[in-house]
Amino acid sequence: PSLVPFVLIRAIKNAGLKPPGNRHLQQMKDHMISAEKSKNPIVKWADCEVRRYRDKLYFLRNEEKEIPTNPIPLQRHETVVLPHGTFRLSKGVRGSAGINPEIFETANATIRFRKGGEICRPAGRGCARQLKKLFQEWGVPPWERSLTPILYADDDIVAVGDYCLCEGYLASQNQIPLNLSWSRE
Repeated sequence: PSLVPFVLIRAIKNAGLKPPGNRHLQQMKDHMISAEKSKNPIVKWADCEVRRYRDKLYFLRNEEKEIPTNPIPLQRHETVVLPHGTFRLSKGVRGSAGINPEIFETANATIRFRKGGEICRPAGRGCARQLKKLFQEWGVPPWERSLTPILYADDDIVAVGDYCLCEGYLASQNQIPLNLSWSRE
């Protein structure tokens, strides 16, 4: 007998999810293990799901995550609780890497979420890139991309989650930077 169902059930239980029935286990075996590498299969049961991305299995609660459609105003040194995580700006240490605090004096700072077509220039990279391509480069699973908060100054991207700070928005060596942290739920 194959060990695959036993390994899958153990991983599902370790993730705190309800084990699936035999039909769903067979679907996982058929779709997750034998699907082409370029495919990102998903199997859902009850309030659970298993997804595959870049040869890793993700065991998740099947929850609809509400994504705010309007910009969320952000102040310096503020913590914003989002439906799927916490976005925090805190005071850094002079001379360390971080966000230029002056953006809050000269621009309207907001948190927004991906709509598609966004372009940013990660600091130190020199050229602008499509956010879609950057998410792929960073290995962000597709279902997490729309949940990633993006910090804007007016209509310019300052930071993408905790993945990157953008060119033109880094604090100088003589400034006290703002540190960004994003804890996912």
